[in-house]
Amino acid sequence: MAARFLARRLAIVVSLSRHRIAHTKSYPTTSYRGIKPAATPMIARKMTSPADSRAGADTTTAVVGVEEENEEVGQGEGVRSEVGEGGGDGGEGVSGEEDKYQYLQRGFTSEIFKIEIQNIPKYIGYGELKKKLEKLGLKPVKIKKPQRFQHQPHCFVTFRCEEDREFALEALKGVVWKNKTITAKVAAPSVDPLYRQRNKRKTAADSGAEGAAKRARIDQEQSQLSLRQRLDKVVTPLLGTAYESQLATKAAQMRLALQKAAYLIQKEGSNPGGEFARQVDLHRGMMCELEPILASPLQTGYRNKVELTVGTQPDNTPVVGFRLGSYEDGEFTVVSPEHCAHIPERVKQLGQAFQEFFATSPLAPYRASDESGYWRQVAVRCYTTGESMAVVMIHPQSLSQEELGQEKGRLVDFFTTGPGSANPPNSLYLHPFSRKTKDHTVDMEHLLGEKNVHEEVLGMKFRISPDAFFQTNTPATELLYRQVRDLCRHGNRSSESSPSLSSDVASSRPAIYDICCGTGTIGLYLSKVLCARRCVGVEMNQQAVEDARANAQLNGIEDVEFVCGRAEDVLQGQLEEEEESGGPGEVIGVVDPPRAGLHPRVVQCIRRNPHIQKLIYVSCNPEGHQTLGNFVDLCRRPSLRVKGTPFTPVVAVPVDLFPHTPHCELVVLFQRTTTASTHTQSSAPPPGDESLVTESSAPPPGDKDSSAPPPPGDKDSSATPPPGDESSAPPPPPGDKDSSAPPPPGDESSTPPPGDESSAPPPPPGDKD
Repeated sequence: MAARFLARRLAIVVSLSRHRIAHTKSYPTTSYRGIKPAATPMIARKMTSPADSRAGADTTTAVVGVEEENEEVGQGEGVRSEVGEGGGDGGEGVSGEEDKYQYLQRGFTSEIFKIEIQNIPKYIGYGELKKKLEKLGLKPVKIKKPQRFQHQPHCFVTFRCEEDREFALEALKGVVWKNKTITAKVAAPSVDPLYRQRNKRKTAADSGAEGAAKRARIDQEQSQLSLRQRLDKVVTPLLGTAYESQLATKAAQMRLALQKAAYLIQKEGSNPGGEFARQVDLHRGMMCELEPILASPLQTGYRNKVELTVGTQPDNTPVVGFRLGSYEDGEFTVVSPEHCAHIPERVKQLGQAFQEFFATSPLAPYRASDESGYWRQVAVRCYTTGESMAVVMIHPQSLSQEELGQEKGRLVDFFTTGPGSANPPNSLYLHPFSRKTKDHTVDMEHLLGEKNVHEEVLGMKFRISPDAFFQTNTPATELLYRQVRDLCRHGNRSSESSPSLSSDVASSRPAIYDICCGTGTIGLYLSKVLCARRCVGVEMNQQAVEDARANAQLNGIEDVEFVCGRAEDVLQGQLEEEEESGGPGEVIGVVDPPRAGLHPRVVQCIRRNPHIQKLIYVSCNPEGHQTLGNFVDLCRRPSLRVKGTPFTPVVAVPVDLFPHTPHCELVVLFQRTTTASTHTQSSAPPPGDESLVTESSAPPPGDKDSSAPPPPGDKDSSATPPPGDESSAPPPPPGDKDSSAPPPPGDESSTPPPGDESSAPPPPPGDKD
């Protein structure tokens, strides 16, 4: 087998050496032809020296080496990104004859060496496709999951250089996969979204379409607002609404999310049974009971982490604040956050200090429109302990190590002996990077003060590193953790009056599995208050795992273990150890995933292990498509794909962590189903095969209407859609086409140029920052 593979690869190499593959269409990538796989591309781009970059001197074309992006093949599920797109100024972006492929000349993007693979077998997932490409000896940089468009499933794959791309085109010729002969061709790069948006507006204006009038009206409304008012509408859109009304609106959103979940569980979950249908009827179409929303103890100045963009004002002086729009909208204006209600004074002070420093720096702020400039972003953390941390992000461009070292020295001097010495951050880092990567802490350099800061939550102290996730509203986080604790106490949620453990929980000493544990805050807190016999935390970020281990020692908590890795890979082994130990007491799972939700394999792993009888799901995006999918997979009847006894949702508690924004945290308690009549314990029969339905899966005698009636016009559906929702899947929020929740206000993310799929947008306020 190995000999045949090597012979095939050698034949392909020989074939490539004899001729070049003729491309049917030429795209602006000719400057990259012939680049060796291991070579660093040398890209011609316009650069300015640090001295004349702010003075507006004429730019000259220089050949600079662009460091290859440290990017791995993979989807990166569950990855918590700390890096924002950053940057921005008041420039015009693409000037003159706008080039819709101009972004290709700025450096490596996933659009440069892209191919399209067609005729892929149906129902092929990402993992299977990745293995197939690797088996053929290909070296993909990024794979876009196959899309099932009509009868021609296809996907896009990008490579590091043209030689790798041409090798792939040759290697894929004539490959038969599951009786399908797949084909591959060079894929056209996507049009720059900034160009597309501007061209769309221009076309509408030229044609006199109704959209042009609407756009003109919006522009007029925007022009009548001050910059401060525009910023408030972006970062705190509910600021002008009474807080009681905000809570009522969020409670209604959570109610709708639970109704959508109930509908999908009945629709997609193969009709989980009459008991669940009665539960839905009891709770007015929701999948479980919804308790009253809990208000944030602090409504102003509550954000302990803020990511500020570095831009320029109309007079060309630097400004540190929030960007008013996205790259696609062509909005690069940055406004100071000095008036923002959700930002604490300490953050505003540090932002102003950095703005003074950038005003004296010979390096200009970064321009997202053409990727010129240097200073991109300042991430500031401030906690109730009085400790603060700042991470300054810089695009090194063509700076030498000596020039970069000079700026580091100037930055340190500013906060030690200069104007910033009166109130410096307790910890200061510099983060040079040109493009976002998964391992985005690789170049982070500690410059000043302590390496970590600390925060106190419910009498416990936690260490926080520069890239660690920590909830952005500490007082509300304490409220959230109390709710998680109370849901662990067998439904006894009256915690404030009786903080001691109930006798049954105390005697059983449950084991806690904290999935997506971050710095271990939830797991360590539960381990302490529930006297857990064992606590296991699983997290992908190695630095966060180290913080969690340090936090366990800091709080004197033993019998805890934190493991770095994908939850779907680590969890099964840990649960098998739990099964072998056979210890007394229950096993409680706690999941606090990123906005994207849990990976389906994690849900399946939880379902398959019978020891986890209780699961607490903490969601920052309960209306998201992936989160709702998690709820469905937890509750659906067993099948060949989803095995194990399902869970039943018991109660949900909304907690407002983000006042003045439309976003809310939701805590849901799931318990393993024990009633035989509720779910079948064996695999569900194939659709339409009623003869295989067991007695345990049938509705109780006399309960002919136990299953939910189908929605109007849908005779094949067994679910009743929530009020106002006739679709089989939750509709995306307005303007959001990927069915995920919209980025929260204050998010400094911007739409990156197409092809930079490696970039992950920065975390929204209150999200997995």
